[in-house]
Amino acid sequence: MFKLVAWRIRLYGTLLMTLCWQSLSFAQCQMCKTGLTNSPEGNRLVDGFRSGILLLIITPYVLVATIGVVIYFMYKKRYSPQ
Repeated sequence: MFKLVAWRIRLYGTLLMTLCWQSLSFAQCQMCKTGLTNSPEGNRLVDGFRSGILLLIITPYVLVATIGVVIYFMYKKRYSPQ
């Protein structure tokens, strides 16, 4: 029981920190930003560039979370009383 509560606290804490500090993920390399904003066609690409950075940041976390949920449900199914 205690392990389940501790696991939930860690999960909710991680989610809360991710949501609170998501604005930090918009930070990017100053050289890249300068290069994009100084070129005429780069001004249109800035929003896409930021979205691409966020996609690259989020993808590994989604994959690990998905694998963790699958393992959790497999474990729960295997060891649940029938």
